Formats: sequence, C-alpha cells, structure tokens
Amino acid sequence: MNVGLGAGGSSGEGCDTHGGRREETCFHQLSWKPSLAEVGASKYTLLEMKRLLPLLMLLAVAACSDDTPTGPSPTTSAPYSATDLVVGTGALAAVGNTVSVTYTGWLHDSSKPAAKGAQFDAGTIPFQIGTPNIIQGWNQGIAGMRVGGQRRLVIPPELAYGNRSPDPSRIPQNATLVFDVQLNSVQ
Repeated sequence: MNVGLGAGGSSGEGCDTHGGRREETCFHQLSWKPSLAEVGASKYTLLEMKRLLPLLMLLAVAACSDDTPTGPSPTTSAPYSATDLVVGTGALAAVGNTVSVTYTGWLHDSSKPAAKGAQFDAGTIPFQIGTPNIIQGWNQGIAGMRVGGQRRLVIPPELAYGNRSPDPSRIPQNATLVFDVQLNSVQ
C-alpha cells in the first residue's frame, strides 16, 4: 500500500521496503496506490456493497421511521351528534334488531361543507344493533330510526375506532367520522 502526504516526485527517497513489497510511508506523494490483490478485493467489495445498497437503504429508512402509519392527515374534532335528514315512516330500529343500512363515511373536516372531508367508505351493511362488532356511534345513532329514514352521524374517536383504525391508509388513528346513513330494513 502506498500512502503519501506531500507533493513531489515518486523517487521513493526515505521510503521503507518490507519483505520485497514496497511500503511507502513517504511525504513526497499524495496518493494511494493499491496492490493488484487489493484492487481485486476492492472491486469485489464494491460489487457486494452495490448489491446490498438497496437493503441497507431500506433498513436505514425503517430505523429512522416512527411507527406512525402513513395515510390521511388527522381529522378535526367534534362531539357526537345524530341529525335526521329524512324521518322514516317504516319499522322502528331498536337494540337487538338486525338492520340493513346504506352509508357513506367521511373524515370530519370542519373547513368543508357539512364537515365532510375525504370520503373513506360507502356501501350497504347488515348488523345487529347493540353488538360490539360495530362502532358504538352506529349502535347509538341507528337505534330509534325508522325504515326509510336518513340520518347524519358525527362520531368522535371514542365512539368510533379510537387509536385502532381498521385501515390507517384511509382512516387515521383517533379520527372523528361523519356518516350519512339510510335505514333500509329492520328484522
């Protein structure tokens, strides 16, 4: 290995030779000249490093990240409310009944009309009122409706998903949610 710390020629004056291999610890040269064996080893090492670079980058990103899920930004907050948009005339829904509800859900955003931020879901779902497999805000908000009725539910995190979002890419933790629901049937 050749190491130099100064400017000058490559005459080798004042340099040591060890075992037939020239070890330059001279001040007349500013360069590093690897031996042929070192060049081969360096290329192998660089090739291996290039192969490992994507893995190392992934590990670095994972190590630097916090465990916050990515997805939509947090919602604005609001207290629970249930507002009738259309009063139904059919059968009354009560705790213990199985109902069918058509719904659309939005993230609460007080800067938007009706506080409807980004829509995260829509569909029709049957469920039994009062069971723990549905969010509490729905258990409270659907009970008392009549078939054909439409209601807007504003549901704070403690009556929705809290810090256990079913899909963090669509619903952030501790989100306040807005649902427009229509009661289709009661059994």
